[in-house]
Amino acid sequence: MFSFRKPKKTLLGVDISSSSVKVLEISQEGSKYNLEAYGIEPTPPDSVVENTITDPEAVGSAIERAVLSSGSTSTEAACAIAGSKAITKKITLSSEVPEQDLEGQVQLEMVQHIPHPIEDISIDFHIENNPTDSGTPYEITVVATKSENVDSCVVALERAGLAPKVVDVELFALENAISLTSVLCREDKLSQVIGVVDIGSSSTKLSVLENGSISYNREQNFGGKQLLNEIQRSYGLSYEEAKARLAESSLEPGYEEKTLAPFVESAAQEVERAIQLFYSSSNASRLEHISLTGGCAAVEGIVASISAKTDTPVDIINPFDKISLAERIDQVKLKQESTMLLTALGLSARGLVF
Repeated sequence: MFSFRKPKKTLLGVDISSSSVKVLEISQEGSKYNLEAYGIEPTPPDSVVENTITDPEAVGSAIERAVLSSGSTSTEAACAIAGSKAITKKITLSSEVPEQDLEGQVQLEMVQHIPHPIEDISIDFHIENNPTDSGTPYEITVVATKSENVDSCVVALERAGLAPKVVDVELFALENAISLTSVLCREDKLSQVIGVVDIGSSSTKLSVLENGSISYNREQNFGGKQLLNEIQRSYGLSYEEAKARLAESSLEPGYEEKTLAPFVESAAQEVERAIQLFYSSSNASRLEHISLTGGCAAVEGIVASISAKTDTPVDIINPFDKISLAERIDQVKLKQESTMLLTALGLSARGLVF
């Protein structure tokens, strides 16, 4: 189930986080792509804690609601575990190893890197090259995670009435979505060193892509909840009331200066700190561009503030600019929510060619 292998059918991408479940279905016809459906539903409190699904039944109910609201009829699904829950390792093996024995050799190689009994671990691997002679070794990317992380995803999807086909890793889904977006927009970003900053509800993640592959990833405990908590405190609202008022832009005059501006400044500082930590790592390259995604990416002033702090060009990823939309898609709503859908897009595009 924990698999790199590409399915042939279009998949329903299911992105599960501590704040919400996002489902998305994309189809392909030749070189054209179409967004068939998407839906977003909040996850119940404490059903996802620190990137771990603690209540698969409750998460499954949220997925079921999201699928229903999306209108999708797809039943085969892909979801992802957080990068922090997986070990990713690049290894080489002699090309003299028979292909049918590779799985066993990979497991033997990974035993020394995994601090858990091998029987409690799910492992999959992808051969990155095609050795043409005995002198060229296999170059293999291996991913391992505790089987319980995979099992909780499977239970949640099955509770929603879906057939789990792929359990991916968020970082690979992000790579997939960025690659698709770059192809559609005819951009040359994949040849650049790009920082992708995902500012979510409870965390901010920096992923650095070099030549289209993620070479660095870091997660920090900062997100939109800080803004909502401050709105609650300042205006005497419940958490749900704060979310609704923020979404409707119906907060009192002075909100921008009193509450929003300090949050934007803090967000820019967190991103600057994450990038400085990247620069202090070995063999770090200078970022040529920063792209924002996540629920807070479109907060007013955040692009300019991060660009000023980091002295780097910043934009917001909109993966749907060059994707046609099914008639049932609400274009205004999609524009408001598009920054939340990048991982789900990468998961749904798992079996497509681009």
